[in-house]
Amino acid sequence: MEVHEQINLILEEKGISKREFARRLIDLEPKSKRTGETMSEKAVYAYLSGKSVINADLIPYIADALQISEQSLFVENAKERTRLIKYLLASASDIEIKMIGKFYLNALKPESYGNIIELLPYASPSILDKIERSLLEMKSISERM
Repeated sequence: MEVHEQINLILEEKGISKREFARRLIDLEPKSKRTGETMSEKAVYAYLSGKSVINADLIPYIADALQISEQSLFVENAKERTRLIKYLLASASDIEIKMIGKFYLNALKPESYGNIIELLPYASPSILDKIERSLLEMKSISERM
């Protein structure tokens, strides 16, 4: 898969329009190392369509605009992304672990706990096992912070 195809896939997965992505990327003010010029919306669309080749110096800006790691632009499927995330978590610094923890704590919605608890009796044993393993993994990450 080409990088521009991966970017378009990520945009679709995240529900980000091409226009919104272009705005985010332009706001980061990436400059061409060759010409020193800033990026235009037309140039972003050319990259997204594959009409223009994406220069390596744009990768950090693209990743930042998408709020993903640079490596994610080169990973093609969920299995590879999972492997990458596990690798990143295993090698994360204490500061990075704290950032991840804050992200998850902010994403929690305590008001939904009641619904989950009420629905647990309907879960199969395998689902309950997956939930338990996921929660234990999150607990382990939290305790490392």
